[in-house]
Amino acid sequence: MNWEIALPELVLTCCGMAVLIIGVLMKKQSSAMICSMLVLGAFLVTAILVLAAAQNSGYNGLFTLDPLAVFVKIRDLVAGI
Repeated sequence: MNWEIALPELVLTCCGMAVLIIGVLMKKQSSAMICSMLVLGAFLVTAILVLAAAQNSGYNGLFTLDPLAVFVKIRDLVAGI
């Protein structure tokens, strides 16, 4: 299996779970600002990983990373920001 092509999604998922846990554990007024900055950071790291990933196909052709996939992933990250 080629884990490198799914790395941006895995990083974004782990960062999302970490932000949720931090948001629950921090009960201060400033937790919203901290969580917002962490989410923006996670989106930026994911965008960098998407742009740096090599175009490839994996999982018997079920997961393909081509220029259209990169465009859609970046578009979705920008829309999330």
